[in-house]
Amino acid sequence: GLARAAGKLAIASFHDFEKTPGDAELADVVARGRALGADVVKIATAVAGPCDLRSLARLLVGTDDIGLIAIGMGDRALATRLLFPALGSLLTYAHAGAATAPGQIPLDEMHSLLRRCATRASPQSHSAPSTQQERQHPSPATSSSSSSSPPICCSTASSVSATATGR
Repeated sequence: GLARAAGKLAIASFHDFEKTPGDAELADVVARGRALGADVVKIATAVAGPCDLRSLARLLVGTDDIGLIAIGMGDRALATRLLFPALGSLLTYAHAGAATAPGQIPLDEMHSLLRRCATRASPQSHSAPSTQQERQHPSPATSSSSSSSPPICCSTASSVSATATGR
């Protein structure tokens, strides 16, 4: 497609602000993105409860032939924003100002939560930087927000920017 010809990544995006579709419909969304030549398929759906979380999680762990971003929207979707990157979702979203979708949390809160998760999950998290240089200017390899943290995309009312944390 045009994006590839220009050396860019093509993302096919699907949003359902009403519900999380069933497994077959979610798989169809991925298939349509694949057929369009997308490199990544982004799926954002309203989450009403645990069944919706499981449907999105099944999609993530069952899809390995195309990049996938799965994010739940709404008050019951916080787990998707924190845990789905561990299941293979390529990024998560937070807002820097005002939320642009239901369930988005502020960027500083997301960063803090992800750092806490990465710190608790990482066996290297308890080692202190060995040099003053590392303490003052941690590299991605020594920072607690290294590759165990997903990229965070933060959106503002006027723009969208991506901040990579360790990738």
